[in-house]
Amino acid sequence: MNAPIHSVVVEIVAADISDSLAFYRLLGLAVPEPDGPHVEVSLPGGNTLAFDTEE
Repeated sequence: MNAPIHSVVVEIVAADISDSLAFYRLLGLAVPEPDGPHVEVSLPGGNTLAFDTEE
């Protein structure tokens, strides 16, 4: 079966999620404040960028 890919999730695991989120905000990405050890950002085309702590 040949099914096209409609969504991709890229996950970034960081020792210091605050520093990682600050970096991506400097690049212009609208990243919400974390409500725990996980944050997701919807990207164009239905993709998702996720941030997690190492724990």
